Amino acid sequence: MKKSLRLLCILSVLMLCNLADAANIRALTVKPSQCQALQPLLADLSTMQFPSDWTVYVACDPSTWRNILVRSDLVGKTSAAFTDRARKFTIINGMMYTPMFTFQPYTQKTPQRVLKHELGHIICDSPCEEMADRYADKGMCQ
Repeated sequence: MKKSLRLLCILSVLMLCNLADAANIRALTVKPSQCQALQPLLADLSTMQFPSDWTVYVACDPSTWRNILVRSDLVGKTSAAFTDRARKFTIINGMMYTPMFTFQPYTQKTPQRVLKHELGHIICDSPCEEMADRYADKGMCQ
């Protein structure tokens, strides 16, 4: 409960700019024009079937991502993305669209694979990492 309240606070405090009503995509940044991850993220999401009632947030800079992790008690648990199935949102680290980002510790080696993995948590309605990986690999939960 405490973690959820912390995350809700940071999402409330940050400036949220709705970028695509149909896709429910929002940038967590001061100015969306400064979010270099936005265009490639939109292109990647256009190839996937995220639910219409889902919101995908992108943390456009390292400090925003770090604040989200700290307030969500997820430091050291992810550096790419996470999904909250109960509240129907996914938060993406926009830095994964930069050459500085390393996918080495992940099974998913591209931003597209990370998004498919997160979609696996949603479609399979499961917190299970192996199931989300299976969905990313094979498009099925079982």
